Amino acid sequence: MADVHRQLDVQFAGPYRVFDHTGVLPGCPHAHQAGLYLWAVRQPEGHCLVTYVGATCRSFRKRVFESVLGHFSGYDDICDADALRSGKRIALWEGMWRSRNRDKVGQFIDQLPALASAAQAAISACCLFLAPLELPRQLLERCEGAIAYHLRACPSASALMSSDIRYRVRKVDQTPVLISVTSDAPVQGLPARLLA
Repeated sequence: MADVHRQLDVQFAGPYRVFDHTGVLPGCPHAHQAGLYLWAVRQPEGHCLVTYVGATCRSFRKRVFESVLGHFSGYDDICDADALRSGKRIALWEGMWRSRNRDKVGQFIDQLPALASAAQAAISACCLFLAPLELPRQLLERCEGAIAYHLRACPSASALMSSDIRYRVRKVDQTPVLISVTSDAPVQGLPARLLA
């Protein structure tokens, strides 16, 4: 194992609901903290499959609010909710965050009624796991990338993840950090330990 000078404990609390009529992350004690987060979907077998690994230096509530808006504005992908619940990723809309899709706003508006309904169903199918951490942005993003790329290396764990999202990784000249990862509920493929 590489020379490690620091260890971090990453505890994913949850799952939490994304939103309800009272707002984003209702009743979540970590809503005003920052750190790492997982969007996930509970599967019939009882475990959760990750759809997205994220990091934020702002509050989880602000970041999740932006994601919800991103779904309803066409900026983010919109996937079929029933497919997500059965472990399959079927994109009904490819988000305009991709440069190749930025000129498709008219197409999005034409499909808006159906896509808005699909976005609500997809977000309702999801839950969130939050790991509050106070770290410098670069280290937080390295941890995010290490977890995301670990999950992507396991096809059964990454079935719901987009393959074209890029994450930051540790540079060759940076000292590795050993992260220990735990979760309140089973998350497929989440590593117990890895280097970031």
